[in-house]
Amino acid sequence: MSFQKLYKDLRAGKILPVYLLHGEEPFFIDQAVKVFENELLNESERSFNQSIFYGKDSKAQDIIDTCMRYPMFAERQVVILKEAKQMRDFDKLETYLEKP
Repeated sequence: MSFQKLYKDLRAGKILPVYLLHGEEPFFIDQAVKVFENELLNESERSFNQSIFYGKDSKAQDIIDTCMRYPMFAERQVVILKEAKQMRDFDKLETYLEKP
């Protein structure tokens, strides 16, 4: 999916439960993450409904638990996992992501 299509879909309310962003250039991934942050939650919703994890410092179960909780005072929550390749137990997370 192109960046333009992603942006257009989010603006139109066509939101998938999971997005996997990867590529050679981290700049474009960071730009896409900013789109998620800005389009899916307003500023007041972010403190309760946005979580950022880093692969080397995170366990799959912690991320799954966060994904499964209900949003607070918002329609949705946004869970961001950066540097997923560095997770030791990514396979556990992968199983969850097949059917979120």
